[in-house]
Amino acid sequence: MNGQDPARRAAIDRIMDPLTTNMAGAGDYSFEAIRQLGNPVPLLVQNDGKEQLQL
Repeated sequence: MNGQDPARRAAIDRIMDPLTTNMAGAGDYSFEAIRQLGNPVPLLVQNDGKEQLQL
């Protein structure tokens, strides 16, 4: 796998898959490009703590 850690690669793919699907052909997946396209990318958020999670 080109020296990459499989677990890390899976985590990266989990983030990139929605981007490549929802923004096909954009070519730029930077935060600024996502905002300019007006296409928010949903992210799974889970709070395992006892405190309120604020984003």
